[in-house]
Amino acid sequence: MKISSIQGKIVIFIEKYIAWLLLITIKITLRFKVTGDPQKDKSVIYILWHQNIIPVALSRAYDNISLLASSSFDGELIAAPLQLLGYKMIRGSSSKKAVPALREMLAALKTNSIALTPDGPKGPAHKLKDGALFLAYMSKMPIVPLVVNVQRKWQFNSWDKFILPKPFSRVDIHYLPPIYIETKEEIQLKIVEIEESMEKHYLEF
Repeated sequence: MKISSIQGKIVIFIEKYIAWLLLITIKITLRFKVTGDPQKDKSVIYILWHQNIIPVALSRAYDNISLLASSSFDGELIAAPLQLLGYKMIRGSSSKKAVPALREMLAALKTNSIALTPDGPKGPAHKLKDGALFLAYMSKMPIVPLVVNVQRKWQFNSWDKFILPKPFSRVDIHYLPPIYIETKEEIQLKIVEIEESMEKHYLEF
């Protein structure tokens, strides 16, 4: 289904408000435990695995953060309710509208932080693509990886095992130290370093 179709737009409009109401209701019941430094006083590039979009989005609602969202129908299903949670959407992906999206992200970082899911939009899960690191190099802004553990959750049978926290669950979010990318040459080395660090901290939960 294409978003441009009338049927698609109707589905998105209805889903947007139903999903937002569901998310707000769940958010009220959740207990968030945050460790590490979120770096809220500066512009940074947050990275998190695609499966953790919802728990992280609920923890940082209305915090003036921009998100990169796919312009596909599936991407819009996630993006639409997140806009009602205060997130600014930048349209594009690693394969489509990549250059315009890069320009928009560089502009956004002058005033606010950006959150990216570097294993999205289609995986492989928990494998870091180089787009976020290239953005960090271009912008000279640090990457701040997030590690998430949801105590009780629904987990969907999707490529990323998408997570929706159950009401009254505890959500642990750990912010790793900022990582700067000084040269293009170090990008591939940092990919391995960040993946290993995120996996290590997740196993410590």
